[in-house]
Amino acid sequence: MAKELKIKGKDINVISKPVALATDGNSITVKPNGEVEVMFFQIESENENLLNVQGVANLRLSNISQLESLNNLFSQIIAEVKAKDKSKLT
Repeated sequence: MAKELKIKGKDINVISKPVALATDGNSITVKPNGEVEVMFFQIESENENLLNVQGVANLRLSNISQLESLNNLFSQIIAEVKAKDKSKLT
Protein backbone atom coordinates (compact mmCIF):
# COMPACT_ATOMS: atom_id res chain seq x y z
CA MET A 1 0.00 0.00 0.00
CA ALA A 2 1.41 3.39 -0.97
CA LYS A 3 1.91 5.98 1.73
CA GLU A 4 0.05 9.26 1.59
CA LEU A 5 2.54 12.00 0.77
CA LYS A 6 2.48 15.12 2.93
CA ILE A 7 4.87 17.98 3.66
CA LYS A 8 4.09 20.52 6.37
CA GLY A 9 0.58 19.08 6.59
CA LYS A 10 -0.13 19.58 2.89
CA ASP A 11 -0.92 16.79 0.43
CA ILE A 12 1.61 16.30 -2.36
CA ASN A 13 0.50 15.67 -5.92
CA VAL A 14 3.38 13.83 -7.61
CA ILE A 15 3.28 14.90 -11.26
CA SER A 16 6.34 12.94 -12.34
CA LYS A 17 9.20 10.98 -10.84
CA PRO A 18 12.83 11.02 -11.98
CA VAL A 19 14.34 7.93 -13.53
CA ALA A 20 15.59 5.45 -10.93
CA LEU A 21 19.29 4.75 -11.38
CA ALA A 22 21.44 1.99 -9.97
CA THR A 23 24.67 3.14 -8.39
CA ASP A 24 27.94 1.47 -7.52
CA GLY A 25 28.96 3.99 -4.88
CA ASN A 26 28.97 7.55 -3.66
CA SER A 27 31.35 10.35 -2.81
CA ILE A 28 30.65 12.88 -0.06
CA THR A 29 32.20 16.34 -0.02
CA VAL A 30 31.84 18.87 2.80
CA LYS A 31 32.77 22.32 1.55
CA PRO A 32 34.35 25.00 3.78
CA ASN A 33 31.01 26.86 3.90
CA GLY A 34 29.33 23.74 5.36
CA GLU A 35 27.51 22.76 2.16
CA VAL A 36 27.42 19.00 1.63
CA GLU A 37 27.40 17.29 -1.78
CA VAL A 38 26.69 13.61 -2.22
CA MET A 39 27.50 12.29 -5.69
CA PHE A 40 26.20 8.87 -6.68
CA PHE A 41 28.13 7.12 -9.43
CA GLN A 42 28.43 4.05 -11.64
CA ILE A 43 31.85 2.53 -12.28
CA GLU A 44 32.79 2.58 -15.96
CA SER A 45 36.24 1.01 -15.68
CA GLU A 46 39.06 0.52 -13.25
CA ASN A 47 42.75 -0.18 -13.13
CA GLU A 48 45.23 -0.71 -10.32
CA ASN A 49 44.88 2.74 -8.70
CA LEU A 50 42.00 4.45 -10.50
CA LEU A 51 38.24 4.10 -10.87
CA ASN A 52 36.67 5.85 -13.85
CA VAL A 53 33.12 6.72 -12.85
CA GLN A 54 30.06 8.37 -14.33
CA GLY A 55 28.13 10.58 -11.92
CA VAL A 56 24.44 9.67 -12.13
CA ALA A 57 22.99 11.96 -9.45
CA ASN A 58 24.17 14.73 -7.18
CA LEU A 59 22.50 15.79 -3.95
CA ARG A 60 23.38 19.22 -2.54
CA LEU A 61 22.47 20.05 1.06
CA SER A 62 23.03 23.66 2.01
CA ASN A 63 22.50 23.50 5.76
CA ILE A 64 22.54 21.17 8.74
CA SER A 65 18.73 21.00 8.98
CA GLN A 66 18.57 19.53 5.45
CA LEU A 67 21.22 16.97 6.42
CA GLU A 68 19.30 16.10 9.60
CA SER A 69 16.07 15.72 7.58
CA LEU A 70 17.81 13.34 5.19
CA ASN A 71 19.19 11.38 8.14
CA ASN A 72 15.68 11.11 9.63
CA LEU A 73 14.31 9.96 6.29
CA PHE A 74 16.87 7.15 6.01
CA SER A 75 16.22 6.15 9.64
CA GLN A 76 12.50 5.83 8.87
CA ILE A 77 13.19 3.82 5.71
CA ILE A 78 15.50 1.45 7.59
CA ALA A 79 12.89 0.94 10.33
CA GLU A 80 10.18 0.17 7.75
CA VAL A 81 12.37 -2.31 5.87
CA LYS A 82 13.36 -4.06 9.12
CA ALA A 83 9.69 -4.28 10.14
CA LYS A 84 8.78 -5.85 6.79
CA ASP A 85 11.64 -8.33 7.08
CA LYS A 86 10.43 -9.38 10.54
CA SER A 87 6.88 -9.84 9.28
CA LYS A 88 8.16 -12.23 6.59
CA LEU A 89 9.61 -14.46 9.30
CA THR A 90 6.25 -15.01 11.04
